[in-house]
Amino acid sequence: MTVMTFGGAPDRPIADAVVGMATQGVAGASFTELEPRPDVVLHRLGGLEAVITVRLHGLILAAAAGTPAAAIAYDPKVSAWASRLGAADAVVGLEDADADQILLALDRCRSGIAASTVRDRIEAMRAEAPDIRRTLTAAL
Repeated sequence: MTVMTFGGAPDRPIADAVVGMATQGVAGASFTELEPRPDVVLHRLGGLEAVITVRLHGLILAAAAGTPAAAIAYDPKVSAWASRLGAADAVVGLEDADADQILLALDRCRSGIAASTVRDRIEAMRAEAPDIRRTLTAAL
């Protein structure tokens, strides 16, 4: 297991705490700070089996990379994005985030139905992008 951040210093204490807890149950847990570039993050996330994220950006980038993601919702925007992806059942509220609930969300996001739903929703959003761009350009 690798704990990755791309938020810089604010996320480091949390990442260190997660690595500390994980090393008790997972051999070889480590920390990696990713370069804050979407292309680098997408490449790294695309090579993973699954992601657990606390950040909205992590959920968005995991979906764009085609990697299943379980989310810990610290803010309603995380739950809202997961719902838009069709992955609301792979979200744990911050107040309910314990190891059992997070692992359950992780199992849910990796199920075949959930993964294909997210892929379908991402493709639909990509298809809508040109129309949204035209609308925004016309509004400016």
